[in-house]
Formats: sequence, structure tokens, C-alpha cells
Amino acid sequence: MAYLEKTKRSNKTFYRIRYYHQGRKSQYLPLGTTLNEAEYILSLFQRNLARSKMGIEPFRNPIKDKTHFTLTEYFNWFVDEKQSAEKRGRPPAQRTWETYKRSFKFLLDIFGDIDISGIKIKEVEKALNVYAPATQSILIRSLRAAFNFGIKRKKIEINPFKEIDIPQDKKLPDILTIKEKDLIYSKITYPQIKIAFALARYAGLRRAEIKSLDWEDVLWDEDLIIIRNGKTGQNQSVPIVPRLKEILNEYKDEGQVITINVDSITHSIGKAMKEAGIRKHGAVHILRHSLGAELIQDFDIREVQEILRHSSITMTQRYTQISKKHLQKKLMNKKL
Repeated sequence: MAYLEKTKRSNKTFYRIRYYHQGRKSQYLPLGTTLNEAEYILSLFQRNLARSKMGIEPFRNPIKDKTHFTLTEYFNWFVDEKQSAEKRGRPPAQRTWETYKRSFKFLLDIFGDIDISGIKIKEVEKALNVYAPATQSILIRSLRAAFNFGIKRKKIEINPFKEIDIPQDKKLPDILTIKEKDLIYSKITYPQIKIAFALARYAGLRRAEIKSLDWEDVLWDEDLIIIRNGKTGQNQSVPIVPRLKEILNEYKDEGQVITINVDSITHSIGKAMKEAGIRKHGAVHILRHSLGAELIQDFDIREVQEILRHSSITMTQRYTQISKKHLQKKLMNKKL
């Protein structure tokens, strides 16, 4: 029904889809299309031709009609494009991919493999009600991110999930005291884990940011760390406080700062927490939360947002609640 041809014109390679729909036709793909992209487009042609032949829907040319995808088609395109983009930046955590898969499965369970233009927000909101606020937030955020990615790539035009309010999780994150952090650090023996712990504790770096950091991104004279392709996809910077500089300087090297994988970082810090007798949720991210809770006591909320690189001020506001809770507990224990 449809097959792929590779041609050359003026020493440039082109791909062409040959197909039969009301007569023999052909469709050249844009210059620069890779073989993987061409094969993916071929699969869309074959699917659309088959559905047209069975009378399910009129034939849609996948190249000319870019805004129409089924959920499965869009998810497959998203994964391929995201993986290609990530090869140039920091690798995605396995947990991130699992979240994307779970979010699209959530949609498939509601609608089946429909065209994404047929997503009905009221039905999505109704299905979300059976989940806890934290789970709702994860599902909506991941779907927003996946569809925003398509808009940036000019693959789709509308993100329906922008219309859904993200519920706020009222549960406050666990935090560590300075004494607890010192105790955990004393249990760590492996140099790379010491560095990872310090980057999370003093600079608030996320796991993937720690893993992707190169020594050349540490600007010693400017007391800054450059985060390449951060969570927002842009380069960001964080200050190096004196204690962090001491630790980094002790293990200063070249190339990648951390060569072990992110799961090993989490496992090692979690093991050190257990050895220290600390039973709190989280291993790396709890250090970031702890930093935010400490900073909010001395810095303006906007300054804390800047240091932790939160895209939304609502993320930073959690630490004001932790600070109030801490002060209340301190006051109750004080003899007046």
C-alpha cells in the first residue's frame, strides 16, 4: 500500500513515500529527514491508508495534516523526538519515562486510541477525581509537558491540558535538620557520593542535574555552577557557597563530575540515612527541600525561587508553610 524510496538529487539525499490512494501517488519528505523519521512517517501512511480502505475514516496525509494524531501516534512521536533531543542534553530518569507512559495510559483508558483533537476535558477531570491530589498533579503536569513539547516542535497547535487546574498537594515535604545532614554526610565514604550529597545540600541540584554536571561547568572565579539544559530546557546558574566550594575543590578533576548512575546516588545516600538512624522520605530531593526550608527563613520568597530555580512561585510557597510549622514547634517548646 505504501513504501519508502531513497533518492538523490544534486548530491543530496531525499526520502519519498510511494503510495496508492485513488491512483498512484508520491510524497517527498523534507530535506534533512532522517531514516528513522522517514520510517515513522511511512508507518503513519500505512495506518491511515488501511483505515481509509476499511471505511473507518477518510485518508489523511500525515505530512500535510500535521495536527491530527491518535494518542498512540502522538506518544510514539513524542518518545522518539524526546529521546533524540535528550541525547544532546541530560538523559531522562527512568522514573520520568514511566510517568509519561502512565499519563498516556490514563488517557487511553478513558478515550481509547482516539484522535487527540477529540480529548474532552470534562471527561478527563471526571476521571481524575478518583485519584489523590498528588497523583492528579503528576498526571496533569506530565501531559502538559508532553503536549507543550509538540507545540514547540510545531507538531500540534493546542494543549488541552492547560485548561485543567493543577491541585495543590497539602502534604508538606520532609526536611532534614543541619545536625541530621552532618550525620548523614559522616556516613558517606565514596567521594562521588560526597560530592553528589554536597551539590544537593548546598546548591539544591536535582538528581539528573548532578549526574549531567561537568567540571568545566564549575566557574571557580565567579563562584557559580552552570546547569546545562536544566528542567526548563535552558541553561541556569546557582551560586557556590564556601562549604560547597571546599568539598568540590577537594575532589576537583576533569570531565563528568559524577560517573555513576542516578539510581546509585539515591541508593547510596538512602543507605547513609539508614545508617544514621534517620527515617524520612526521600534521599536526594529531601536535601533540596531542606535547603528551601532554611533559605526561606532569611531570604525573600522571590530570592528563594531564583536560587532553587522554580518555574512557579507556588512551588516555593511550600517552604513558607514549613517555616511557620518550624517556628510554632520552636515556640511551643520554649519556656516563657
